[in-house]
Amino acid sequence: MIPIANDLSSNPWVIDTPGTALLTSMQVFVKGIRWIEGTTAGHLAEIQDKNGKVKWRSVIAGINPVESDLIENIPGWWDGMKVPTLQSGKLYISYE
Repeated sequence: MIPIANDLSSNPWVIDTPGTALLTSMQVFVKGIRWIEGTTAGHLAEIQDKNGKVKWRSVIAGINPVESDLIENIPGWWDGMKVPTLQSGKLYISYE
């Protein structure tokens, strides 16, 4: 798999490269997250706001699962966003 080095040019954002740099410092209303192409059970993905507060975290249970979450239980806007941990696969982050 050749990384696409995070594509923020359209909705959803496609994240395949983790890092401590902010994807955005602006407020974002996240509608959903989809994690695909995870390679190993136990791999972790985590999304934080710009202040390091964990907004979403998941651990995959098997090889190549597809996990989707509608963000209904986190009210309001996320204050910036970064993906410091993505051990395998890609995140699709839908926003409004």
